[in-house]
Amino acid sequence: MNLRQQLSGGDRRMNHMVKTVIAQVNEPVLFAELTQLVENENELVRMRAADAIEKITKRHPDWLQPYAHKLVNEWSSIEQQEVRWHIALLFPRVQLTQLQRQQVIKNLMAWLQPTTKSSIVRVFSLQALFELKVGNIGALLAEILDNAATPPSLRTRAKKLFKQMSTQPNVD
Repeated sequence: MNLRQQLSGGDRRMNHMVKTVIAQVNEPVLFAELTQLVENENELVRMRAADAIEKITKRHPDWLQPYAHKLVNEWSSIEQQEVRWHIALLFPRVQLTQLQRQQVIKNLMAWLQPTTKSSIVRVFSLQALFELKVGNIGALLAEILDNAATPPSLRTRAKKLFKQMSTQPNVD
């Protein structure tokens, strides 16, 4: 069974095959095959491929670098929330050109807005901005915490990041 077949079928809650795919993708050639599935026409395949890529690149962040252009210019334009929450976490794992970095920050700031329906996308966007060491992250965290309409999950992440900032003075 190929990677696409393994990642298709079932419903959104069924992601057991993602673990199998993660175990199988043990070399860059298979990783390349997996990256092609992020743009698959099947939304279940897209979200599971993004999930697998996010988990694999925790161990092998260097495998993602050849796809930095696709990540910034193609994958980030996918509007599916289950893909976006994984894509947000991938941005800090690649070296970005200045132009790419500006585009990523623009995307993450847009995904952080209250108009974004998924609180997971918003939380992971905030996390990515923090990891990218965006210059005004402290002010952004304070603004989020001061806003009474901030969802609890976003407030919790902002508090956690604020605490990290106070223990890591080089992050600003």
